[in-house]
Formats: sequence, structure tokens, C-alpha cells
Amino acid sequence: MSICAATATTARWSACPATVTPSWIGFPCPTIVASGPPITSPGGHCWHMGGEATGPDQLRQAVRERAERHVDVVKVMASGGNTTPDTDVMACQFTLEELRVWW
Repeated sequence: MSICAATATTARWSACPATVTPSWIGFPCPTIVASGPPITSPGGHCWHMGGEATGPDQLRQAVRERAERHVDVVKVMASGGNTTPDTDVMACQFTLEELRVWW
């Protein structure tokens, strides 16, 4: 199984049951897992997608908003990214305390 990430969704490639695989394709199809905008710190990786949050209260609210939209998974940008200026791929964007608010 390989994993592919796209802008506002994550596609998980897996073998579909034979009854679900469209006959015109003839091979396993991807399972799309919708996440909505990723949660990130202000100015953090993918901030422009609208998921900025700071502190435990805002993080809880961001998770609640995604749950209300019935997302399949909550995507969190835990570190910086190569394509976002002024972020560090090796640095955490949230503290351990902040990340634990969803448990």
C-alpha cells in the first residue's frame, strides 16, 4: 500500500473488493479519505489553506469543526514543509501539550 497526499484530501491506495472495482477500470481503485483544510500554526506549513490555530482551545475548535463536517481524518501539519517559506521541516509547529488536546 502506498500513501498519496493532495491539497485538501489524502488518498489512501488500497485494493477495493471485486464488487466495488469498476469493470471498465479492471484494477484496484483508490480510497479517498477526506480531511478538509489541514490544521497548522499561524504562518505555518499550508497556512494559506485556512486551517491556522494557536493554543489548545483553538486546536479543539478546529478539530470540532472538521468533525461537524464529517471528515474521515484530521490532518495536522506537525512540522514545517519544503514548499512553505520560513518553515522548518525539522521543527515542531505545536507543543506536545497542544497535540494532546484531541485525546
